[in-house]
Amino acid sequence: MSSIEEGMTDWPDYVEYAFSAIWIIGTDEEYIQDFSTRWGGLDLANFAQALHEGTFKDQQVAAFALGYSGSTWARDLLQLHRLEVRTGGGCG
Repeated sequence: MSSIEEGMTDWPDYVEYAFSAIWIIGTDEEYIQDFSTRWGGLDLANFAQALHEGTFKDQQVAAFALGYSGSTWARDLLQLHRLEVRTGGGCG
């Protein structure tokens, strides 16, 4: 059974926080499953990819997850992404 099938309590805190933050009233488990399928999982690396390549909604979730994780590299990635958005630059 995958971690998605086992339920939200088995997910890292940043996953539950990110998806809850967008919908304010709980989470949309179907969207979490879709996100996981689309990006290959729910690890921080998957959220980093979604931040750069995803839809606006996926980017919002990714930003919340990365910011909540407390990871130094995630914080640096968010700062870089913010700079790219402000200057109109793209990735790569």
